[in-house]
Amino acid sequence: MINRLIKNTFAIIVARGIQPLFSMILVFFIVRIWSPEDFGKYTTLFYLLVIFQVFCGFGLRNTLTRDVSKNRNLVNQYMSSGIVIAIPFSILSMLLMIGVVHTLQYESHVILTADILSISLIASALGECFEGILAGFEKIQSIAVIWIIETVLRSGLSIFLVYSGFGLLALVIVFVVFRFFNPIAYFFIIRKSIIKPKIEIDIGFNKELLKTTYIIGFIAIIATLFWRIDAVILQRMKGDVDVALYGTVNRLFLFSQMLIISFFTAFFPIMARLFSEQKDTFQRVCNKSIQYLCIINLAVALFVMVYSEPIVLLFFGSDFLDAAPALVIFMWAIFFFAINELLGYVLLASNHQKLDLRIQLIVLLSKVTLNFIFLNKYSYVGAAIATLISLLIMLVLKYGYVAKHVIQFQLQRLIKKVVRLSIAGTIMLSVIYLLKPWNLFIVFIFSVFIYSISLFALKIFSDDDISFFKEWFNIYIKQNRSGTH
Repeated sequence: MINRLIKNTFAIIVARGIQPLFSMILVFFIVRIWSPEDFGKYTTLFYLLVIFQVFCGFGLRNTLTRDVSKNRNLVNQYMSSGIVIAIPFSILSMLLMIGVVHTLQYESHVILTADILSISLIASALGECFEGILAGFEKIQSIAVIWIIETVLRSGLSIFLVYSGFGLLALVIVFVVFRFFNPIAYFFIIRKSIIKPKIEIDIGFNKELLKTTYIIGFIAIIATLFWRIDAVILQRMKGDVDVALYGTVNRLFLFSQMLIISFFTAFFPIMARLFSEQKDTFQRVCNKSIQYLCIINLAVALFVMVYSEPIVLLFFGSDFLDAAPALVIFMWAIFFFAINELLGYVLLASNHQKLDLRIQLIVLLSKVTLNFIFLNKYSYVGAAIATLISLLIMLVLKYGYVAKHVIQFQLQRLIKKVVRLSIAGTIMLSVIYLLKPWNLFIVFIFSVFIYSISLFALKIFSDDDISFFKEWFNIYIKQNRSGTH
């Protein structure tokens, strides 16, 4: 189990890391060749696509992952029902996206581009279905390979087209064509390594799956609206240039976000089984995960807080330097996002998704309200502030329920570790400021080294942590020696 988790986590982190990395490389060329207004249109269109992409998937991936991992003998029924649900929802999402774009009265060429872009929603829905099946069998590495191939080919051709003088329409056509590569490749992998699918229309089974998936689907929809709605509001209130500034630093945030999501994508099938079979282990792993997520994300947030301007200059150039304050806020937001993501998967694994849905809805309404409060005065910085406050609200709500009903957190020990972690963070921050004139990468390595020493000196890593690492490491070694996967 540990061996498979490590390999799957590594594979998905590489794949998900390559996606935003190549996206940032593409943006690197776009912001230097296109005007800020054109880049703003590009950002707005793809933000809209992501919103409707979740509508068409409707929570299928996580539902199928959880259910198939527990009932692998029913894989053909799950796959058939997934396809039956995915196709009509994707067509409905296409029509909704087209309707929204026409209602917002964009320029005619932007509307045409959006209409073409909406076709990719069919591929996305089928991809969500097939990824859920593969993840249920813990074939995360297969998913990662397909992601990498598609990302490299699509991004490489897009960069070539931008450099050759082509515009938004050409990039959208390339995106749509390559989007269909994933579900086709997934289908052949499933056919070869899992089952030769036979489509069976079982109305009763479809209804049961839909009953399960609609809650997770609404959670995914609300979560996507949470992450994308601010750019749409910002575009209507402030225009394409402000969206471009917001979009640049938001991509760095999304890169960090993807690394965290990658781990939980690989970890979730194991979490679901641990909850049903080994609840004590489940609680211990979740407690440790919160601790380690805090340690890692605090270091990142502190470093970016000091070096936000050099980082923006490095990735996006001087035209986007004004966005540096928003980057600082986003990096503190990732601290809360990481813990919220873990708590969200805890609720899903323990079948408390209805509560997660209510929390997500409350937080979405809070963020929309905060956007209207802060955007008018602070523009894209206000959008970042709204994100940070909303994630803090989400953390309070999720933690309160999980601590009361699912996981027993040791509050006194947690408070002591938070105080000690704050001291370690202060030491790291002092080192960063003292060495600020030095090379950025050297300062990062040295400050992380001092931070790590501080963690051990302050006993943030306890004997239990050391035994925890030894236990997992020994399991990993034994599995490698025995050849189990």
